[in-house]
Amino acid sequence: MCGIVGIEFSKLANAKKIKYWIKKTLTISSRRGKDSSGISFLVKEKETFSLVTFRSENSIEITLKNIKINKFIDDVYKKNSRIIFIIGHTRLATNGATINYNNQPLVYNKNTQSLVFNGILCNSEKIIKLSKLKKNSLNDGVALWSLDKSINYLKKIKGAFSYIKINCQRRISIDFITNNGSLYSSMQPNQIINKIFLSEESFFKKMNINNYKQIKINKMFSVDISNNNYAINLNKNKLINIKSENLKKIKIFTIKKNIVPKNLKYKIDKRIDYIFNKITRCKKCILPNTHPFIYFNQDGICNFCVNYKKDQLKPKKEFKNILRYTQKKYGNKSILCPLSGGRDSSFALHILVNELKIKPITYTYDWGFNTDLARRNVSIMTGELNIENIIIAADIRHKRENVKKNVIAWLKRPHLGLVPLFMAGDKQFISNASLLKKELNMKLEIFAINKYEVTQYKEEFSGIKLWDENLNNKHTNMKILSQLKMLFFYGKQFLLNPYYLNTSIPDSFRGFLNFYHSGSDEMSIYDYYDWNENVINKTLINKYGWETANDTSSTWRIGDGTQPFYNFIYFMFAGFTENDVLRSFLIRDNKISREEALCLVTNENQPRYPTLEGYFKLLDLNYIKILSTIIDHAWTYKLNYQNI
Repeated sequence: MCGIVGIEFSKLANAKKIKYWIKKTLTISSRRGKDSSGISFLVKEKETFSLVTFRSENSIEITLKNIKINKFIDDVYKKNSRIIFIIGHTRLATNGATINYNNQPLVYNKNTQSLVFNGILCNSEKIIKLSKLKKNSLNDGVALWSLDKSINYLKKIKGAFSYIKINCQRRISIDFITNNGSLYSSMQPNQIINKIFLSEESFFKKMNINNYKQIKINKMFSVDISNNNYAINLNKNKLINIKSENLKKIKIFTIKKNIVPKNLKYKIDKRIDYIFNKITRCKKCILPNTHPFIYFNQDGICNFCVNYKKDQLKPKKEFKNILRYTQKKYGNKSILCPLSGGRDSSFALHILVNELKIKPITYTYDWGFNTDLARRNVSIMTGELNIENIIIAADIRHKRENVKKNVIAWLKRPHLGLVPLFMAGDKQFISNASLLKKELNMKLEIFAINKYEVTQYKEEFSGIKLWDENLNNKHTNMKILSQLKMLFFYGKQFLLNPYYLNTSIPDSFRGFLNFYHSGSDEMSIYDYYDWNENVINKTLINKYGWETANDTSSTWRIGDGTQPFYNFIYFMFAGFTENDVLRSFLIRDNKISREEALCLVTNENQPRYPTLEGYFKLLDLNYIKILSTIIDHAWTYKLNYQNI
């Protein structure tokens, strides 16, 4: 998941040049993660080598300003020694909090080995136990030391990874390997650098380096650095930790079984019972009378069912022809497939690779509320299929602070029309896909959006009719007048509740622009392929070991940490969630029965307490207090829109 760098410097490098290239490469690589960072230096002094590692709890921008690192580099060259090789890391925190104990570079065997890697090893504990490794970190990358014992462990590792290692045991070498292609190299790019390794192709383009190539998948490479029998000076091998500089450490989204206080559980159950006894559902689908702008005819059937027009799938042949033409003319790397780790995008990748024999580049946007489950499933799919995955990580501290401010503001004056603010920060996944497309000169974006995910009620809880119910709407269909009405609604609500006038406004507005004005011309694979939930689930779970949540029977959006929160609000206030909407679409398309849908949502709408607790821990908020406050507001809230 992270950004990794490896550079072999020539004899022409000096302290100034070393600092320049470290800053340039690691700053570019930090697009993949900004949570913490680290650098290992292989230093040659006369007839010996030493390995010095700095691990930092700060972003690379802050780390590179640290006096310890700058003084170390200067002192090396003042002593007429020189830096032969560096490996660097910019972290997107997955396993273990961003304390230096868990940060990279990982060191082993009395600091004679140092390693940086990207990806997630989903069975790291099993590999560590099997290979009898000493565990000196919560970082899952510890399992990669097993490859020193036997390359056969490569086949046993579950998940995608790439690593660069400085090895100073029997000989002094640089070892590197990737099982999904997220590692590139260039030999002799300039007079200062002999070799350079980076996580992504576009990073070379940004530095105007043209002679690069992708590292061959599943092959261990080892490059001898010393060319002589130089010794390693163990006395000078060091591990130096740089503590956080007035920044909150990035917390990991952990979901554990919890015990809900009896009084809170009683309040929630009481509200659920009341809802079930009060709402009236459509006789055909299961949408309730609390859905915005719903009305029922004399037979008790809602207007959404009456006006529904079943979409016909486009011919698969048309889709295949487009892909074949693009692949033949521009190659696999001209096709981009966004991959969230959710079931729809994971299955789309399965179709592309296995049925259509296309190996696209995948892309994931991590905005701070992707659960560990989502990240692991991205790694499982790309590792199993040997697919390159590009990560763009947000400034997670900033994103989470924005959400926290809006949660606090919303609780001061709840309005269901403002709930989408909690998700505004993730909408950059659309614009970032377009950004990558331009960077890598890609020709196609293959998205995995299906028509059953249309949740227009979220906007229409504003009390404003924004969609034409006679159309099968997609978010890109919202008319400009409706968008202006929605912006006016938000502006009015912000004035009524000044707590919304905070630093999150620019990010929220960018989310609006990304969602409704992305300018993206992506294709959706489910416009051509039938969306079958049972087939998708069975394929992903049985074939790939795709992981499911432990606090819900659903497989939909289980990697989105915000989903349990907004669905809890909708359920407590209006008696339904997006699950009811999805199931109603499936009823209309004769994919499930009404009875089956009711049974499913009864389970799917249950509060996901472990994920809710994990979500609020990220925001440093008391989840018991928050849920209790939501229930109190739900009893007094007036649904404020027409036709109710």
